[in-house]
Amino acid sequence: MAKRRPVEDNTCLLCSNGESIIHLFFECCVAKLIWGHISEILNLNLGHDFESVAHFLLTNKNHQVTNNVSAVVLWSLWKFRNELCFQERKWMGLKDVLFKIARMLRRWIPLMQQETGMCMEEVIAQLQQKASTPPQLMWYNQMGSSSGLAPSGVHYTDSRVVLRQPDLFSESLDLEVSTISVLGGTTSVPSD
Repeated sequence: MAKRRPVEDNTCLLCSNGESIIHLFFECCVAKLIWGHISEILNLNLGHDFESVAHFLLTNKNHQVTNNVSAVVLWSLWKFRNELCFQERKWMGLKDVLFKIARMLRRWIPLMQQETGMCMEEVIAQLQQKASTPPQLMWYNQMGSSSGLAPSGVHYTDSRVVLRQPDLFSESLDLEVSTISVLGGTTSVPSD
């Protein structure tokens, strides 16, 4: 990717790992999160590699929404990377990329048939909703099973809490706590 402009540092501008085209589009933690959101919205398993995206191109008429969304995700990741590299844009979070994808999809709607455009509006609305939602913390009990966000009134005693943002970090922040209550009046007290 350094062919057009000599770049002394060839690390990914999003995660600081070695940059390649495969890394930028599929292996980077940011790309993985974006493809995870897209897979969830489309109810498909997309974004592992070029083949997982190109698979749907063979049956274009049956997967017009999927193909358009995939093309826009790839193009948006490329453009966002170039804005960071060449225009000195600052990284402000995943929401910037999700909103960029939503805006570009909206610009493509006039090129689509009416039915496909209506489906695309639903995808855009879901993308904007995901971009507007703050990141969630997951609570894990001693057994290691996820309980999602701790519901109101849940009380853990002598548990281990692991704060994670999936697929972003290989390690998580572990805290030993004596008691955890959510909206129950008891405060979490980290142990030493």
